[in-house]
Amino acid sequence: MFGFRQIVCIGFLMVLSALGSAQTTDSQLAAHYYQTEEYEKALLYYNRLYNKQPNSSNYNYLYKCLVKLENYEGARKLAKRHRKVDPINQKVLVDFGRTYGLEGNKKQQDKEFKKLIKSVSPNYQIISELASSFVEIKQYQRALEVYEKGRSLMKGTYPFNTEIADIYYLQERYEDMTTELLNLLELNPGYLKTVEGLLNKTSANEKDSPSNKALKKGLIQKINQKPNSTVFSEMLIWVYMQESNWKAALVQVKALDRRLGEDGRRVFNLAQTLSNNKEYSVAADAYNYVVKIGRKSQYYADSRIGGLMVRFDQLNAGGQIDSTELTQLISDFDETVDLFGKNAATANLLQKKANVQCFYQQELEKGLDTYEEALSVPGVPAAQLAEIKLEYGDALLAGGYIWDASLVYGQVDKGFKYDYLGEKAKFKSSKVHFYTGNFDLAKAQLDILKGATTKLIANDAMLLSVIITDNSTIDTTTAPLKLFADADLLIFQNRLLDARQKLDSIKVEYPGHALEDEMLLLRYEMAMKEREFEKAASFLSDIKNLYPTDILADKAIYRLAELYENQLGDLDKAKELYQTIILDYQDSLYATESRKRFRKLRGDNL
Repeated sequence: MFGFRQIVCIGFLMVLSALGSAQTTDSQLAAHYYQTEEYEKALLYYNRLYNKQPNSSNYNYLYKCLVKLENYEGARKLAKRHRKVDPINQKVLVDFGRTYGLEGNKKQQDKEFKKLIKSVSPNYQIISELASSFVEIKQYQRALEVYEKGRSLMKGTYPFNTEIADIYYLQERYEDMTTELLNLLELNPGYLKTVEGLLNKTSANEKDSPSNKALKKGLIQKINQKPNSTVFSEMLIWVYMQESNWKAALVQVKALDRRLGEDGRRVFNLAQTLSNNKEYSVAADAYNYVVKIGRKSQYYADSRIGGLMVRFDQLNAGGQIDSTELTQLISDFDETVDLFGKNAATANLLQKKANVQCFYQQELEKGLDTYEEALSVPGVPAAQLAEIKLEYGDALLAGGYIWDASLVYGQVDKGFKYDYLGEKAKFKSSKVHFYTGNFDLAKAQLDILKGATTKLIANDAMLLSVIITDNSTIDTTTAPLKLFADADLLIFQNRLLDARQKLDSIKVEYPGHALEDEMLLLRYEMAMKEREFEKAASFLSDIKNLYPTDILADKAIYRLAELYENQLGDLDKAKELYQTIILDYQDSLYATESRKRFRKLRGDNL
């Protein structure tokens, strides 16, 4: 049985629980009525809550209710009352003066605000809170007066540059904003990252916006006024990079490198960034600058190799191919390998040289010899060797050495069974089985790869598996599928005339066949190899328009967007197509990259 003390204790706890429950109910009801704009009912509950617990949250909502109900006298009385509870709360003081303005008495409001500014003490928290309270009610000029008074009172202890710059931005006084931020950098260059972070929140990194123009103008003036200070040049470089004005950024980086005598360090770093952003021509210019410094630069070797890699990437990206340029590229590969010897770095150059020989100059036997030369270089890491081997296998396949290629792919698969390289090799092996008409074995391998860790391989495996399944059932002849596989291999081997004849024969012998959309994709690939970009776009457009719900639709739209962005130069069309992927194919493998490219084309700061 319970004793008397236990009964009293339980009763007391029940009372506390009931009180707590009532408090929670009042709070929930107050919030509900405020959100539904039933301010009289909300006022009733917030008044009760404030009387029980006069904290800042209850005060703020109670004050807002009184203002919404235009009870300005009541709001003033509340502010006065809360001042006694929280005497250093600057917002309450601003709330008090604001009520006069709300009821139309601007003269009295100005009087109260001036009094507040006049009484400001040299205390960072008070200055900051008072100014922020003015900003909250869009009294930007008053906030500015507070910070300027604070700057005077703090006497250099804290200059309030960033806070004042924020106010100028809100007032659209961009030149004044720039002056404040650049004065802060002049005072202490260590604030560079802080200032860049603040500018990221404004439109100063959006090309040709008013704040962007003011910032660039201010930076150029500072660079001319303070030639021995590097911080303004560094910031101008940052601005150019934010707006993807890579050429202007490179000009500034070169100037800074010469001024500081850095032997190309900064230019080399920018070259790598440019290469990653596929700005190949500007990257080549950057690497060439470092190469011209000569071997005294510690970045000479990497820049020489990097410049060649960029030229190769530019070749791979598309455009017209100049046979003279190809010959010069091969010559430069040889000269650089001779200069630095055969090692892990130059093995990459041998790999690229072989690629040019096999796939661009159609000198297959020479290219295969170069691949074998690259594979024999001592000290090359296993993963790098595997990458070279996979490309060597591709060259063998292109040359018609199908089973040799299969053997090479198998070696990589065995050596990197649970790695991306192994998955890549297995997919290539499954393609060999597909080409040779062994559809069951190809599908068995492809079904395993549907669970690949690399999404692109998993997606490609699923697509090919579906093609095989849909075109090799018991009641369907596999003859058109074999013709399709033959055409796919012929395209890989650059035998485009033969491939076209194979595809035409499917259309003649099997009109309206389910492979028609896949054949359009192969025709797109042929047009790309021939650099006929308009024709390539028309094939992808046919897939988009005729087969919008097919498994190839999102891939075709993404490739079409890439074409418009990179080869056809219609950025608005590219942006529209990327948006189609984002909105209509949200589960697509290409959705994330489409979103990124769409934002870049729109001018967002990524």
